[in-house]
Amino acid sequence: MKELNGPIAAAIVEGTKSIAEKGDKILYEFLSKITALAQEELRSDRVTIFLLDREKRELWSIIELDQEEHLPNQQKHLEIRVPVGQGIVGEAGQKKIGEFVNESNVDKNDAPRFAEARKQDEITGYTTYNILAIPMFNAQNELVAVVEFINKLKDNNLPDSQSHQLKIRVDHQGFTNTDPKKFDEISHIIIKLLEGFKDLYETTRKRQRQLKLEEAIRSVSKGHAESSERFKAVKKAAQELVNADRSTLWLLDRKNKILYQIRF
Repeated sequence: MKELNGPIAAAIVEGTKSIAEKGDKILYEFLSKITALAQEELRSDRVTIFLLDREKRELWSIIELDQEEHLPNQQKHLEIRVPVGQGIVGEAGQKKIGEFVNESNVDKNDAPRFAEARKQDEITGYTTYNILAIPMFNAQNELVAVVEFINKLKDNNLPDSQSHQLKIRVDHQGFTNTDPKKFDEISHIIIKLLEGFKDLYETTRKRQRQLKLEEAIRSVSKGHAESSERFKAVKKAAQELVNADRSTLWLLDRKNKILYQIRF
């Protein structure tokens, strides 16, 4: 039986990682289908939808990493967060109904508000020429999300030899002030889809946090020398599960029938 413990534990850990990664993939694919609607409507090369986290006052989204961008743990999808008020997306999150942020010549502008765009371009090798960021509101006029359109595309067909060259494909005059009105025609559909996505996101993230806590507890039960680090992992995972600022880890002394606190 002991000989099976190692392989079984390894299989459980591998299964946990698989569920966590599949969860991110499902979330990304769901969000991608929503963004495709917006992308086609405004002829934008890229579109990212950032949803509002009301508690943290942050706008977040899930992006897919290119193969060369994968993190050390082979993570293929990444959740990114932007504080409301920071950068173009955060600025749009402070706008009122009917307002938006429309900027061209982003690649030539060194203003701090474009710092996040420059940072992402450096990582991916992509070039952001123009941006349109539109806030989205629900029926109660509450901010739900911000849609970021990057690089308006020309509507004419290009020769195959030029079709892959972004600089040639982009309309460098940028998005027009009538583009937000075009988007408004389908925004109510997108908001309904985002409400369903939010429920899926919360369920998936909760399950991922549960799995992370279970994995940390299993790690402690192995009883290796570096147990203090494993206890810290349990504590951190428990805090994330219930969204707590602080936590205290107590262990049971079965012999003396008392609980004692772990200090780090």
